Amino acid sequence: MVQVGEYKSQIVVEQIIKILTENNETELILEESDIGDVGLKSICPLLEKNTKIKKFHLITDTITEKGIENLSDVIKVNSSIVDLSLKGNQIKLEGMKHFSKAIKVNQTIKILDLSYNDLNDKAIECLSNGLKNNTSIMRLDLSKNNKGITSQGASYLANCIRKNSSITELNLSCNSLSDEGNMYLFEAIQINGSIKILHLRKNKLGDKAIKYLSEGIKINNSITGLHLSANEIGDKAIENLVEGLKINSSINELYLSYNQIMEEGIKCLSEVLKINRFIKILQLKGNALNDKSMKYLSEGIKVNTSLTELNLSNNKIGDVGAEHLAEGIRINYTITELHLWENEISDGGCKYLVEAMKSNSSIIKLTLDNNPKISRRNLNLITQKLRINKELKALAEFGEVPFSRPKLYFCGKEGSGKTTLRKSLQRTYWQSWLVTEKVDSKVNRVEERTRGIEVESGSLRNGGEFSFWDFAGQSEYYITHEMFLSTIEGIFIVFCDLSKPQDQRFNDSWYWLKFIKTRFAPNKKNNQNNKTDKDTNDFKPFVVIVGSHRDRCIDSTEVLKIKSGAWKCAWGDSFIEEAKEHFEKYLCIQDTFFVLNCQSSNSFVMDQLRHCLSHLHIIISSRSPKVPKLCEHSLSFIPQIRRTYSTGIEKSVFINLLSKELHITFTDEISLALLRYLQYIGEIVWFEEIEQLKDLLFIDTNWLCQNVIGKALAPKSFHEHTLLAYSNDGIVKKSNIRKIFSSEMNQDDNDVIIQLLQNLNLCFPKSQNDNEKESELCFMFPTLLGLKNENANAFTTWNKLRSSLSSDNQCYGRRLVVNNKVDMFSAGFFPKLQVRCQKLFGQYFELWKNQIFGNLKGIHTLIQLHEQEGSESWLDVWIRSELEDTPKSLSLLEKIMDEIELNR
Repeated sequence: MVQVGEYKSQIVVEQIIKILTENNETELILEESDIGDVGLKSICPLLEKNTKIKKFHLITDTITEKGIENLSDVIKVNSSIVDLSLKGNQIKLEGMKHFSKAIKVNQTIKILDLSYNDLNDKAIECLSNGLKNNTSIMRLDLSKNNKGITSQGASYLANCIRKNSSITELNLSCNSLSDEGNMYLFEAIQINGSIKILHLRKNKLGDKAIKYLSEGIKINNSITGLHLSANEIGDKAIENLVEGLKINSSINELYLSYNQIMEEGIKCLSEVLKINRFIKILQLKGNALNDKSMKYLSEGIKVNTSLTELNLSNNKIGDVGAEHLAEGIRINYTITELHLWENEISDGGCKYLVEAMKSNSSIIKLTLDNNPKISRRNLNLITQKLRINKELKALAEFGEVPFSRPKLYFCGKEGSGKTTLRKSLQRTYWQSWLVTEKVDSKVNRVEERTRGIEVESGSLRNGGEFSFWDFAGQSEYYITHEMFLSTIEGIFIVFCDLSKPQDQRFNDSWYWLKFIKTRFAPNKKNNQNNKTDKDTNDFKPFVVIVGSHRDRCIDSTEVLKIKSGAWKCAWGDSFIEEAKEHFEKYLCIQDTFFVLNCQSSNSFVMDQLRHCLSHLHIIISSRSPKVPKLCEHSLSFIPQIRRTYSTGIEKSVFINLLSKELHITFTDEISLALLRYLQYIGEIVWFEEIEQLKDLLFIDTNWLCQNVIGKALAPKSFHEHTLLAYSNDGIVKKSNIRKIFSSEMNQDDNDVIIQLLQNLNLCFPKSQNDNEKESELCFMFPTLLGLKNENANAFTTWNKLRSSLSSDNQCYGRRLVVNNKVDMFSAGFFPKLQVRCQKLFGQYFELWKNQIFGNLKGIHTLIQLHEQEGSESWLDVWIRSELEDTPKSLSLLEKIMDEIELNR
């Protein structure tokens, strides 16, 4: 848009010529630019040819008859201008003759503003003749013409209105319409069916004129907005008007401000409100309304079910009137805005309003400004209630929608085809043909390995939106899986790599089934309601098992192609049968073993898999509780916030940013629901249960999962700096940690990453001497521990201290046993237990890969994890005291067992 003003005429013309010849502007607004008739004539030839300008305003630019003649020639041929304003010029009869001929021809102008000119009745006649044949102009503004439109001009307009069917908004405010002129106009309105908004402000309309109007709106059912403010409307006129309003079913906005309405007029309007179900906005500010008027009005709003905005400002309403109003709004549930500024209400009247607001949940805006006798305390009470109502309204407006984006987890060893399948599932039919890349099965492409977890949102070809979670397959990353893996409404794709020997592929895939099972907690609600196993089946996590690398199967006879392009694998079918036998109570394993080449996006089996996942998507969506639509609506704003806060953001800041974008205030309940929803679909990561992190959000999931945790736990085989490369049996210097994360954050922020890793129980600071430099501080990462010399382990320390104990010293112990067939100690269980025990024992604490030794004030503790290949694995915990203090020993044992349960 180009706006030009207050320049010499010649300079303005030169500017405009440049704009019209060189630029692609769509709006040209000239206000008080003193362009005049001569300047306008200079630019008219360019306007004739211009096809870009859609909005052209010549406001208060001393345009007279001659200028309008030249502009009229432009309008006849121009086909781009849709918004034309000639407001505040000197257009008279002769100019309107030319303009009338132009608008007969032009069929593109939709908005025409001729206000503040010198149009008389004859000029209006010319304009009306042109408008009779025009079918494009929708908004016509003829307000405040210096000569004024009299009854004669109104008769010309009335004839035009009878025939014109395109004008939807007509502004005749601030003219001199007489009773006779109004009669012509309102009779025409009875016939016209296109005008929706009629402005008649400040026309000295009285009883007789309103009577004509009332007759018109009894028949007309197109007008929705009627502006009658600043006239001479009194109680008698209102009595006439309501006769029409009782019958009319289209008017929903009625403006009656700054008239002479008193008690009897309000009594009539109240009767209309009792039966009219269409008026939504009623403005009555600046009348002579008093307490008795409010008694009548209150009776109307008690039963009205359409009114949403009521303006009673600048009247004479006192405390008694406020009490009457309070009785009305206590019952009314549709009014959302109530304006009472500049009245005579004091704390006494405000108290009634405060009490009424306790029962009202619809009003979100209540103005009481310039009622000087109301205290700040009462105003604050009103403000607090309005805030609560706004939040409730937000939920009501946005409503609820079905849960639509379940998580789809890809679980398997490295190189099993997880990432390839994730991409193939999302490709369209034609996209798959464009993928020409052929993967060499003999090449192990390290640079394409998933680091940590890769998260993205997407849809399957045949529908169904998912949040895809691609877990790295290296064992070093297994500790991260339980941080982000939730079985609630999730689908797990477990990979069996057919290119591996049968025993290996069995163990690899069986690990994941056990892991998913250990993460599954039966729904508490079901337990409380004593539901049967059949009922809880609905809440088991879905598991889909795929056989990947069909083209590289170690035994080509294992897979057989059958009809329709499907493949059958006897080993896979027996695997599913055995898996169902052992995990039936915990997992909902699908019957089909999908034999895949993960690159073949268009294969029959890939379509079968898509169909299966879409079916499960429907089940999850139908059984899941609905989420506030507000949650989904907020998704469009998150990318914008992510660009600024890519590494992390305080929870309160995030909520405030979304509040501003959505124009609502969040309650704690709404905030909690929103964050949990965004966390579940993978848009944010929020560690709600970790005290030190619960006020921090990570709104770039991949940054946290790959660039932080992914780097921290990356194996040496990854071609990049890793903590493992700097580890001395689990111990890493702080300077080396900073080096690893130097590309992610500056040096100060790197310390934030270290704190994050500590809070996630991935490491803890190793005790240091007082003379050590800050940069030499070291951290212990239990996940990076190697196998120490078997002769120097926890038992060595345990036995070495045995000599200090008395002969009758007693040991106390517990053993936790798991069934290896269906259960397991997860990869992250023992490393996290080691970190938590460090907080318990402090510096008297030693670690080994599968052992912990601690000495807390003479109480010795030995914890050892025994992971066996047989039927069982177990965890031993031993406690003994140098002081034979049995109560303290047992207390410590219980604390350790609590930590173990917490980590399980």
